[in-house]
Amino acid sequence: MICEYIGDRGSGDPGAKLMKYRQLGDVRLRRVVESILTSPVSEMFEDAPRELWEPHFSWLCPDALDKDSWQIHMPMQSYIVQTPHHNILVDTCVGSDKRLPLRPHWDRADHSAYVRALNAHGLRFEDIDYVMCTHLHTDHCGWNTRLVDGSWVPTFPNARYIFSRTEYEYWKKNPTAVYEQNVLPIVERGLADMVLGSFDLNEFVNVEPMPGHTPGHCCINVRSKHEHAVITGDLLHSPIQCVYPEWRNVWDWDKPQGAAARVSFMERYAETDSLICTIHFPLPSVGKLRRAGKSFRFRFDEHDW
Repeated sequence: MICEYIGDRGSGDPGAKLMKYRQLGDVRLRRVVESILTSPVSEMFEDAPRELWEPHFSWLCPDALDKDSWQIHMPMQSYIVQTPHHNILVDTCVGSDKRLPLRPHWDRADHSAYVRALNAHGLRFEDIDYVMCTHLHTDHCGWNTRLVDGSWVPTFPNARYIFSRTEYEYWKKNPTAVYEQNVLPIVERGLADMVLGSFDLNEFVNVEPMPGHTPGHCCINVRSKHEHAVITGDLLHSPIQCVYPEWRNVWDWDKPQGAAARVSFMERYAETDSLICTIHFPLPSVGKLRRAGKSFRFRFDEHDW
């Protein structure tokens, strides 16, 4: 079900833009878009020659792929899972003011559009009860913190942050600027809950380990009244991977494991009613998996919610 809704708490603006959400049983799914990244194909995929893309230009272009500049387009976005009791934020994009000299397009960037998008759903930072990160790469944990008076502080002060212990331990042993800015301040303030393996946050939301892209990468399952959605994190980056699930992402920690996870995922959900909620597919980013011969296709939702 696609519904229209005007934010109920926190917006403070009676003329707020009419927002949409996706009803899933007793749960509402919302999207918060931070930005759209344009990246050269070569910076995302290995062993992906242009001639294998060409038969798919008609449905990839222009939203997912610019064939002339040979670049792909990827949203940076979060999902909000609203249960009858909690507001759960899944993945927190890049964030603002982050010190990322190795990523010039994100270094000290102003991504305050994210805050406006969150507010447009009638939500403030204080309204988030849980933050769940599918993994701890730059563009999935950035708004965990924000810069206040020169220090990184938790953005969502009333939230518990749910991290995979496997993921956290890996980055603790291999610390980066992302870890120092986005993860350590949460742990130091006692706001992090480390989970291992499959984990039920509540009766609606489950963490499912799906390693490969990172050691502790996971997907987030949402279930209510026999309906199911799964937030994929970085299991997939482009709909072309439905055609070629074996294509390896440059950023995958364990490339064979990542490819095997994609194949297993598609075999499981193809021809089902499960709603596949991707982070980086072009908007509306959600849809269902269908078989196409020996491979698969992604059928987008008809409505942009």
